[in-house]
Amino acid sequence: MLIEKSTGAVPHSGGAKLTKGDEYYNSLIRWHEAGAPLDAATVAEPISMEVYPKSAVLDGKGSKQRLNVRAKYSDGTDRDVTSLALFLTNNDNSAKIDPTGAVTASERGEAFVMARFATFTIGSPVIVLPQGLQFTFPQVPENNYVDTLINKKLRNLRITPSELCTDEVFLRRLYIDICGVLPTAEEYTAS
Repeated sequence: MLIEKSTGAVPHSGGAKLTKGDEYYNSLIRWHEAGAPLDAATVAEPISMEVYPKSAVLDGKGSKQRLNVRAKYSDGTDRDVTSLALFLTNNDNSAKIDPTGAVTASERGEAFVMARFATFTIGSPVIVLPQGLQFTFPQVPENNYVDTLINKKLRNLRITPSELCTDEVFLRRLYIDICGVLPTAEEYTAS
């Protein structure tokens, strides 16, 4: 049943995960034919994982970036486990990722693509920009570490920061950004 479900021979909600004759199918068959033995106590286990690149900027719709996943094991070895990882994205409108770890840019924006292997899930931010976007970040004052972090993010996204504004405009922007509505007259006067 395990083999039939994994190839889609028996319908189930997870869909087909293996193709008859591929590397993983053959490994599962060999394991089953051997009597489904447990791993020996001496088999090395993954102790950490890293995803490369740690972040990416994609220039235009259709541009690609391949992720590479490396795992460190308890015996000191370091292995490429990209083909064994599961890949996900939190925003496939901006960056789609396929089962091999290839990220494809779509619309302008930002996505967090993730790789899962063993007990680890590691992510990598991906920014998608319009192709060939020319941008010069203006000189803006940084009064504290929050300004520094925000300016770094805006610089990466190639977005010019808003000008300084009055308290009334700031309150309106704050309400729209956080609540999605304008402040009421009572909320405005209370502030």
